[in-house]
Amino acid sequence: MVKRYRNIPQRNFLILIHSIQPNFDDLQIEGIITAYESVASNKETFPEFLDREFPENESDVTARELFSSRPLDRDKFDLLFTNRKSSSTQDVYFDFVTSLIKFKECKTQENFARLIEFNTDAKLKRAFGFGKSVFKKADNVNDFLKKNEGSRLLSEDDTFIYEWFVFSKKYDLVKEYGDMTKRTLNLSGLFDFRNGLVNATSREIFKIIFTNMRFSGEDKYSDYEKNLNYFFYQESTITTILNLDKDEKIQAIKELLNVTDYSQIQNAVASQKEKKFREFISEVFPRKKIMELLPLFSKRDDKKIKSAVSESATVPTIYEYIVAIAWFYISKEDFSITQSLNLTLDGNMLPLSHAAGGAGDIVINYENLTLMLEVTLMNKQAQKRGEWEPVLRHATNLTVDNSSKNVTTLFIADELDENTINIWRAVASVPLKSSNKDEFADLVKIFPLENKELLDMLKNNRDEVVLLKAIDKSYTKFAGDFDLGWRDEILDCINNK
Repeated sequence: MVKRYRNIPQRNFLILIHSIQPNFDDLQIEGIITAYESVASNKETFPEFLDREFPENESDVTARELFSSRPLDRDKFDLLFTNRKSSSTQDVYFDFVTSLIKFKECKTQENFARLIEFNTDAKLKRAFGFGKSVFKKADNVNDFLKKNEGSRLLSEDDTFIYEWFVFSKKYDLVKEYGDMTKRTLNLSGLFDFRNGLVNATSREIFKIIFTNMRFSGEDKYSDYEKNLNYFFYQESTITTILNLDKDEKIQAIKELLNVTDYSQIQNAVASQKEKKFREFISEVFPRKKIMELLPLFSKRDDKKIKSAVSESATVPTIYEYIVAIAWFYISKEDFSITQSLNLTLDGNMLPLSHAAGGAGDIVINYENLTLMLEVTLMNKQAQKRGEWEPVLRHATNLTVDNSSKNVTTLFIADELDENTINIWRAVASVPLKSSNKDEFADLVKIFPLENKELLDMLKNNRDEVVLLKAIDKSYTKFAGDFDLGWRDEILDCINNK
């Protein structure tokens, strides 16, 4: 679907996926994908497409035939507006539709009052309202028509009533699973769900990799459910699963990216990702938006934060993401923001989770400096227990690993514990050993910075240059002036007594 079509409405996409049945074969599924072209090109509505490709009834009766006569033929109505669980529910459907038609033909207060009685009926919410009230609340006819302007149910063409019924019923069947499907696809990073539209994140590469795919299986259901030795349960590469010729695909990707060597692919993809991310934050998280978001972390307005950024990530993870973007706007020297973030991003380039692996939160590789931003929302008391060890370890390891460059760590928190402030200063005077190598760092620079101070830099257009120079000047005097043998000297006094 995403190889072939752009900007597929999310609701269409999820309904279509969950409407595919296990007994559909490859030809049938291929036909459905091809048939969607009529929707994509606006030649028919999605409900019309659904009714044709996934018919709810076996009747030859059409909506046009049903609504062409008055009063509505109840037998024909029941053949179209079906509810397999309860015939009494079809009574509710019929009463609602006849009341709706009566109101459309004669918009009196009396007909309006009768119609509005159905608005909160649970059966009608599922069948006509996508799980919500069928119409927006109103006190009178004029107010009702104004608030519900554009409703398909109020169209002069009554056949839209049936289309909306089909659409809403399909949605009701899949909504329980649709959200999880969206989250799973989003987590893969391959699908973009922004603005309620579904696209491939890299459509041209999709076309190269996902070719000649089988849409359906031919093995026993029991193998998928119970047989742990079955292929489905084994660890396999994507090339094996999709039966790809790796050399052929790599060659096609090199041509697409206009590179000559396999080793250049990663850099080319990284450059594309960085460009796309910069365009994204320019549109979705401009400087002004970041300045509006940062104070919300001080207030811990979690609901507003998640609503503004992502419902899929924790607030501490979102804070890390927003701080990285804030620093991107602050920084005078250019750097790759996507390669600096140690976060998992979804297909919309929004944060999902902090990546594991013991690395710092944000590590920026400037030309002559490696800068790490360690970000926390822990309060003063929790910082002592939760931040001292990992931040010190990350900063030490980074300093040792980048011994040829200047290394600085900024510890960014909403509020700072006084002891933490002084501990970070004190460790600069102590050589610290890496947990990864048998090497010491002579000078580990960790400078504490509060959220409001970061916000102040943004508001006043202050870049990082003066700050980092001042840190260097203040901390450098501690380097190389420590006796690693101080403990042995004390013990020698005991032994030589």
